[in-house]
This record gives sequence, structure tokens and C-alpha cells, in this order.
Amino acid sequence: RIHQLARGVPRRINLLCDRALLGAYASGQSGVNLPIVEKAASEVFGAVPPAQASRQRRIAWAAGIGLAAAASLAGAVAYGLSGSSRTPVLEARPAQKAVPAAPATSIAAVGKAAGRPASGAAHTASSASAPTLDLAPSELAGRFDSPLLTEGDAWRELALAWKVAPAGGEPCQAMQREQVQCWRMASSNLALIRQLDRPGIVTLHGLAPKPVYALLTGLSDRSATLRMGNRSQTISLPALAAVWRGDFATLWRTPAAYNKPVDGSAGPMTDWLADRLTAAHVGGADDAGALKSRIVAFQLAQGLRADGLAGPTTLMQLNRATGLDEPRLRTD
Repeated sequence: RIHQLARGVPRRINLLCDRALLGAYASGQSGVNLPIVEKAASEVFGAVPPAQASRQRRIAWAAGIGLAAAASLAGAVAYGLSGSSRTPVLEARPAQKAVPAAPATSIAAVGKAAGRPASGAAHTASSASAPTLDLAPSELAGRFDSPLLTEGDAWRELALAWKVAPAGGEPCQAMQREQVQCWRMASSNLALIRQLDRPGIVTLHGLAPKPVYALLTGLSDRSATLRMGNRSQTISLPALAAVWRGDFATLWRTPAAYNKPVDGSAGPMTDWLADRLTAAHVGGADDAGALKSRIVAFQLAQGLRADGLAGPTTLMQLNRATGLDEPRLRTD
């Protein structure tokens, strides 16, 4: 089923399996089952054909092959018994008519590979139900008139959403003085980005001779909104997957005393962390061992890795859970 939903494309298989594993972890299951795969596919690729329908097609296909094989065998037997050089009385061709044609709502009609739209009526129906665009990289490049060619340009544009204005020089160092810190992941996924729920920087390939940067400002179940300069463009998730390799960078507001992940032991962050966990309704004692347990409880509730260390992703989610004013992704 994974192979069918991803159409055998390695990158799509990775995206789907990564989302399915995260879904199993978040729901407390030790294995990935078919419902988790179906839900993950709908979140990554949009609407997908029901599993039962695809199973019926496979059964029909197998039945057709079986009929064809049986017909061929019967023809060979008839030929052998007759001892003549005539064409066998039974051939495979009539049996193949028993195989039903694939329905119009196939995976190819729902998520186009590499952003290439399907042709014919299937594409028209898909476009009518989904306002987002399946743009090829060259088409997407034409939608922006001010490409962000350097990472520094991207950080400066993203800083505007946090209402900070880094002066000249390295922007991340400048923003640290305002307790806003840069955070990067080389291998992220859409599920984690949805979870963090904050705009960030993605690197796009194939739009220009060199990679360019864009701000990811919106993310829904079927689409993503990218911005460069004053231009925004909403595209389908398969179109995003054709130009994006999983990197993500964003900003977050840090506590005044933060300089490394907190493990619950005594330190300048202990009281602040205990107060924030209480505000997030994660109760318990405030001694070192209990505080680490509270961190783990919060991480489990948020679907994060439960390592007991309050690092960037944990503190980002704590900021969100306690209502700290930070930019959010659009979901419409």
C-alpha cells in the first residue's frame, strides 16, 4: 500500500513512512498499521483512493492474470491434443477483458509526480476540487520576482515576522541580543513543521542554477504557501516535495538564562522551567528528579522525543502551550 500511495518514488516513500512513524509514535503505538498509513498519506499527499478499492483492483488484476494463464494453458493442451498447427482454440486475449479498467480517481489523479499535472478530464476534476497549483519548478520560479539568494537574506526577511531587525553582519548573532535564536534542521518533515507551527526557511532546488531560499508561511493538509519578497504562492504538497529536500530553519524566543538544553537539575533555568510547566498544566514537584519527569510528560503529550531534555523543540512547544506571542503558520 505504501508503494502504491507513493507511486514507487523513493522521496515520496520516505515522506510517507516518516509521517507514518511519527503518527504511530504520537498515538503510542509500537507499530505502523494500515489506518496510520492512510492518515499519513492524506496529510502528506492529500486525498487518496480508499484502501478497499485498491485491494479490489489488485484482486481483479490477479484474477485477470490467473484467467489469462489458465486460458493459455488450456490452449496449449488443446493444441497438443489436436496435433495440428492451427492457432489454439483458447487464447489469453479474450481472458484479459475480465480485468476491469482502473477507476479515474487513481493516485496519479490525486498527487502528480514532480509537480507535473495530469492531462484530460481527470486533471480538470482535480483542479476544480483543489485551488492550489501543481507547478513544475520552472513554473514556480516564474511566480517570484525577488528570489532570496542567500541564507542571510532569508533570515532577515523571517526576522520581520518576529518584529526584530538585525543590523549589519551575521543576522543570527544580532538577533540573539534580543533573545531570538536561530534554529536549523537538515532533515525535517511536514509533520514536525506542522507541530512546531511557526514560519521558517526552506531551501528550494531546481528554480535557478543555484538553490534559493523561501519563507514557508502557511501549511495545510494539501498545500504550502511560500513567500519571497512581497510575493506569495500557494502550491500543492507534491509540488513542494519536487523542489524541497527536507531542511527547515526558524526562529524562537529564548528565556533570558538559556544557553543549552535543560535536564531538570539545579541551575538558573530551573525555576523558570517549573513555572512554565505549571502554566502548561504539567504538575508535580519541582525537585530535580520530578522536574525531569515533568519535562518527559510534556514531551510525550506534545509528540516529541521524550528524552527529559528541554532543548529548542521542547521549549518552542512550551512557548506555544503557554501562549507566548510568536508567529504561527497559516493553515487555511
